[in-house]
Amino acid sequence: MSEAFWASYALLWALVCAQALVLLGVMREIGRILLGSRGGVARDGVRVGARLPDFSFRVGGDERLLRETLDQPLSILLFTLANCPVCPQVIEMVERWAGRLDGVGAVTLVAGGDARDGVGSDSSTAGAVDAAVGRLLRVRASPFAFAVTSEGVVLAKGLLNRHRDIKRLLKRARERGWQNTTPGPAAVRAVGTATTST
Repeated sequence: MSEAFWASYALLWALVCAQALVLLGVMREIGRILLGSRGGVARDGVRVGARLPDFSFRVGGDERLLRETLDQPLSILLFTLANCPVCPQVIEMVERWAGRLDGVGAVTLVAGGDARDGVGSDSSTAGAVDAAVGRLLRVRASPFAFAVTSEGVVLAKGLLNRHRDIKRLLKRARERGWQNTTPGPAAVRAVGTATTST
């Protein structure tokens, strides 16, 4: 075979390898875009069906474990950041929903600041937690909510910005076995500084 054949053969394989590298680069960028999108972020958090990791936190001067506060058949665990501009409205929205539904509690965790200085300053459900709690819950965006049972099992999760988001969260919880009985008052928990338990 001639040298021209082998040269074209080598050039063809070099072109195939270059195209493969470009394709991998494009796929990586598409993955970054999809994982950074609302749908990608909504897949964050402790997986549905798993138990939340337990951690202790302070409510006022009292030290409690998270699972001890999940005394309602369903609790909405809301994780927010102190510098989140929409979080005060979301906290109020979660409080109203929990108050309207019998057997639904609300637990709000605010990371990265003092709850008296911004998020939840006029809400009884907000307190400051350590940023490590966000990593423990595998949350990278705010406001992020979990619908959990009294045993700490995650029934639904996702970003929570609007009323339709909380409706979707409760619908998914219903699809996984939670049943709302009649509208009525519900417990709303005040949550303070969190530390991971050993």
